[in-house]
Amino acid sequence: MEPPLSMAAGPRRRKSEADRRRIVAESYQPGTSVALVARRNAVNANLVFHLKVWSADRIRFSLTLQTLDAIRHFECHNPFL
Repeated sequence: MEPPLSMAAGPRRRKSEADRRRIVAESYQPGTSVALVARRNAVNANLVFHLKVWSADRIRFSLTLQTLDAIRHFECHNPFL
């Protein structure tokens, strides 16, 4: 008997954070496309696209936290406020 279609491809493979970062960095290299990066890493092109969005969100969040810390530091150490 054939396995159900959803199980035919095998279990999900999880990429480590280091692998995700490497894939994102590779996708930003000049002359590469999302499809090419996906083929090189044996993943779906949609995953590469979503990893790029994930990476941009992490950077944006990190910069927001740094900005808030700088504002708090300024407000605490400015005698004119």
